[in-house]
This record gives sequence, C-alpha cells and structure tokens, in this order.
Amino acid sequence: SANLPAVMEMTFDAELDVYVDSADPTGNTDTDTLRIQANASSIQRSFLKFDIAALEGKTVLSAEFGIHLNEYFEFNTPSMQLTYSDDDSWTVDTISWDNQPSSHTAIGASEHIEDPGQYYIWDVFPYWNNDEHDNSLVSYIFTLGNESDIYHAIFASSEAAENQPYLKVTYIPEPATMLLLGLGAICLRKPMKK
Repeated sequence: SANLPAVMEMTFDAELDVYVDSADPTGNTDTDTLRIQANASSIQRSFLKFDIAALEGKTVLSAEFGIHLNEYFEFNTPSMQLTYSDDDSWTVDTISWDNQPSSHTAIGASEHIEDPGQYYIWDVFPYWNNDEHDNSLVSYIFTLGNESDIYHAIFASSEAAENQPYLKVTYIPEPATMLLLGLGAICLRKPMKK
C-alpha cells in the first residue's frame, strides 16, 4: 500500500505584538509584556501577528495559539477572549487605539483566568481556512472577555526572556484534500494558496 505523508510540526513566534490603550489613543506599547485591561480610566487590548509563509503549499492539520499569563489583578472573576483579525496591515509603528483593526471573529468561548504562571491555549484550526491567510500572515486580537468589568492581566510578549506567545501547527508537506487514516476517510483543509 502507498505510504502516508509524514505529519510534521512547526512552531511560530509572534512577528509583532503590542498592546494599545484607550488612554493613549494615538500610541501603543511594545515591551516584554502584553496587557488586557478594563477600568474607569482605560481599556487595553493586545495584538499579535504571525508570519506563516513557511506553510505555503502545505496542508495544515491542526493549529493552536498559546499565551503565558504572568499575573492578574481582579475585582471579580476575570476572563479573556481571543479573536481572529482579517486585517494584517498593522505594524508596531502605526497601530494605535484609534486605528486598531475592527473586523474580527471570536475564537471559541472566553476563557476564565485562574492561575498565573501557565499557558492558556486556544484551538485556532476551525478558523484557519480563511482567504486572508493567503498573504502568509495571521493576526489575533487578545482582550478581556467582558470589557465592562474591572480587572487586568499581564502576559509574556515575544520580547520576554521566556514563555513567549506561540502558534503551533501540524501539517503534511505536500498539498492534499483527503487521506485514508485508520477506519475511515478524514477530509483535510485545503493547502495555502501561492
């Protein structure tokens, strides 16, 4: 019988990541931490962009996003939300509260913040097969689950010495639309367009 293609794994670091603050509507903060916050004086949101050009022509099987919680401060039960952005044009030099990408799709339900010092992980594969990925970039917006509540959380950014955000992808090297695995046929996502 024909050999099945080998499943491989690739982990991407964030190409860019910053947070914006409604109290500083024309600027952003690019440091070793990312923040999400809501209080009477400001709202903070984090933005992350990954360069996934290395996946061109490959068939993606799974994808997960991970971000490490350093610490948080709460007045009630905090939660956080990851959303997909279809606007990858932002840069560290240009993004601000006033011009942040506004078109996005929530990825799953919001996650409750429970313990610092660990990664929180989202399955982003159900949102992977989007035409916007054809430009070899993918962006995510990270916010509080409810921005009318009062709390904030601090996460490691790509500039941190350890525990940086990541995007982990499994794939097969060549394009494919269907493989026979085990007892049945499993349909796979289409490969990225060139």
